[in-house]
Amino acid sequence: MPPPAVRNASYFLKPSFNVTATSDPLVWQVEERFEHAAAFETHQERVASSEWGQTTSGIERRYSVTGL
Repeated sequence: MPPPAVRNASYFLKPSFNVTATSDPLVWQVEERFEHAAAFETHQERVASSEWGQTTSGIERRYSVTGL
């Protein structure tokens, strides 16, 4: 894993995501793409420590990761 200063660099994430409503108003389909594993890991760390991540930590998430 790159050192923290590099790991947090904005070029590790290429904004590529899609959010779609489903027939259930409480369920959303979110698709995200990352350039490489380090970008995904950085995103996971940042979200987990954010106010959003902490506030929504009790909400069930079902996801799959491919291509790492």
